[in-house]
Amino acid sequence: MAEWFIYIVSLVISLLSVWESRVLWKSGNKSGSVATCFLSLSIIMIIVLLILEVKISGLF
Repeated sequence: MAEWFIYIVSLVISLLSVWESRVLWKSGNKSGSVATCFLSLSIIMIIVLLILEVKISGLF
């Protein structure tokens, strides 16, 4: 159950980051938009790697 909660939270964070990136892109702040996109991808990858590490170690 906790695993699905982590997946949902990471999805929400990524969607909010992508939305913010879109807003920044439309306002003309292209570098801020790209940085926000990379931030959202980094957050997703860290969470996925943590989940995989926990699964491999057998805690779930």
